[in-house]
Amino acid sequence: MLRNVFCSLVLICATFALAAALSRTSQANGAVYYVSSSAGNDSNDGSSIGNAFRTVGKVNSLDLQPGDKVLFQCGDTWQAEQLVISKSGTEVAPIVISSYPEACANKPILSGSRPITGWTVHSGAIYRADLPTGEFPLGINQLFQNGQRLTLGRWPNLDAGNGGYSFVDSHTAGSNQITDNELPASVNWAGAIVHIKNIRWSMLDRQVTNSSDHTLVLNKGLSCLISGWTNCTGWGYFINNHLSTLDQDGEWYYDEGTRRVYLYSTAGVPANIEGSVIQEQNTTLRHGGVMLSDGSATAYVVLDNLEIKNWFNHGIGTPGSMNGDIYHHITVRNVTIKDVDAAGVNLSSWLERPSNGRKGLRGGHHMTFTNNVIDGANAFGVTGYFAESTFEDNEIKNVALIKNLGKSGM
Repeated sequence: MLRNVFCSLVLICATFALAAALSRTSQANGAVYYVSSSAGNDSNDGSSIGNAFRTVGKVNSLDLQPGDKVLFQCGDTWQAEQLVISKSGTEVAPIVISSYPEACANKPILSGSRPITGWTVHSGAIYRADLPTGEFPLGINQLFQNGQRLTLGRWPNLDAGNGGYSFVDSHTAGSNQITDNELPASVNWAGAIVHIKNIRWSMLDRQVTNSSDHTLVLNKGLSCLISGWTNCTGWGYFINNHLSTLDQDGEWYYDEGTRRVYLYSTAGVPANIEGSVIQEQNTTLRHGGVMLSDGSATAYVVLDNLEIKNWFNHGIGTPGSMNGDIYHHITVRNVTIKDVDAAGVNLSSWLERPSNGRKGLRGGHHMTFTNNVIDGANAFGVTGYFAESTFEDNEIKNVALIKNLGKSGM
């Protein structure tokens, strides 16, 4: 009798073990969706290479389940299409966003820029182009030629003396006026941006509202730290975001009022030009080329073998003002992030009350970043609040370079 009971228990246990194993296999082997910008169609079911989807928007609409994979075609590019990952996987069946063929060298590119055409002569070597509203609804904040980021026009030039800085000759602490006797007096600098050092490790950004002779009137007052907060006399500054700064090849300026881009080109009519498309910034979902979450918790997601470049803001981001355990067990590996105007990776939210045993700043836990390259971010390489996380074999370079600063500064 006891032996029969034991045998029955063994069979029951074996049955449960088999069922659990089959369940794990089922979870781990979820659906695979293929995406191709060159050969796909959103009316397809995405279930095979020959029936691939076309757009990132279609991917965003999928009700992804644990174990599902979304594979973007290597060598293809998606322009100004933000990827929003709003679903979660599980420990045994993460959601994977990657490429096909597997581990290709020419990674799929999620680009934040679009081509700009229709260039005509403005004057001399300065050319101009009007931005179409449909493709650039809010303008641009970076410009590229043949894939290389161009420098926003500035005065003094980068190759001028003192590393491209001029100096304040006269200023009163807290005042919104600075005087520099080297400043070209014939130029009306209204609308330009002054980037001024007020501490050795700090740059302030002020817009010029008016100018007269060698004096600039700024939209806000400022003070500089010498021995206490005092005037900014003797501190360095430079000016950009103004047509009068264009006097070297590759320098550019965008006039928001006329939606017109100006570019200094010694080679004639500009070709192969792209601009970073500014997208709506007053929503929580416009923080990066790839967004982890749509405002709710996201977990057990893998990003693998992608290139994210030319975005007006972050490369990878997360919404602000999120509650609770907002994201965790996220793996980012073999990803290249290049030439973004803010952080390469920005995974941080607001302050919070104690939640889920974690107090203070909201951030991620059990995050894994391996073998990634972040090249050319204008703010941080990686920023966020991380616990129990791993960063290994990543390369971060060309971060927050003065020459790459745009209108918004650093």
